[in-house]
Amino acid sequence: YDPDAGNRIWVDYDQMPKCLLDATVAVEDKRFWEHNGVDFLTTSKAGLSAILQKIGLTGFYGGATPGASTITQQVVRNITNDRAVDGAAGWARKLREIFRALNVEKYYTKTQIIETYLNLASFSQNCSGIQAAANVFFNKDVSELTLWECASIASITKNPTNYNPYTNPENLINRRNFLLYNMWQQGVI
Repeated sequence: YDPDAGNRIWVDYDQMPKCLLDATVAVEDKRFWEHNGVDFLTTSKAGLSAILQKIGLTGFYGGATPGASTITQQVVRNITNDRAVDGAAGWARKLREIFRALNVEKYYTKTQIIETYLNLASFSQNCSGIQAAANVFFNKDVSELTLWECASIASITKNPTNYNPYTNPENLINRRNFLLYNMWQQGVI
């Protein structure tokens, strides 16, 4: 983790709008506030999907592999820069990440974890962290972001290149609308 990488301005949890936190949880880890750092149900589904794909059985979960990393696991990955994905190295990395996430949740609160996540996440355009993204994309402080702006920014983290608002605005709009629908389904808007 390089704190000087990119365009980063740290912002405290209490300066983040609730709709930003709700959007982040809705898109990244809908059980964030309930689990202990690892969502074993989602991890099991992703593991099963990966095994089924290896043996040629695809099409489960709508043809997409479900994501297994919680917000806490993503914080661990961003801090350690441990990113092996293939074969035995990938499985070993995932196990390390699980144990590290469980340990992080013993020592840090959920608010500290989501604050760290939003300050470390990449948002394209050399934006590292939510305040830099708010400045670059909307020319405003993160505390002033609207629901639509929060949903747009939160949508970028899944794939900053594919959801870059400057190079792929239609992709971002579709992802943002999908996220808003998920937020509505989850009862946060």
